[in-house]
Amino acid sequence: MTQHDVLKPSEAAEYLRIGQSTIYKLLTNGELPARKIGGSWRISRTILDEWLRESGVTNPSPQIGQAVTIAAGQTTSDE
Repeated sequence: MTQHDVLKPSEAAEYLRIGQSTIYKLLTNGELPARKIGGSWRISRTILDEWLRESGVTNPSPQIGQAVTIAAGQTTSDE
């Protein structure tokens, strides 16, 4: 995958290792900073990285899905 400065939701989901439905939920709830351009969501990789740091994620890993879920106000299955 080529790294772009601006990501589509599918690319952001791959980057974060989470499902696209989680990305769309975060976008529609206004919890993930992004813009709609011509009806399509676009997410700045730089702003996404800042959002992760502010959410308390310090080491992007397979566990990032749990961190994003928690940031979205959901609980994990372990709780």
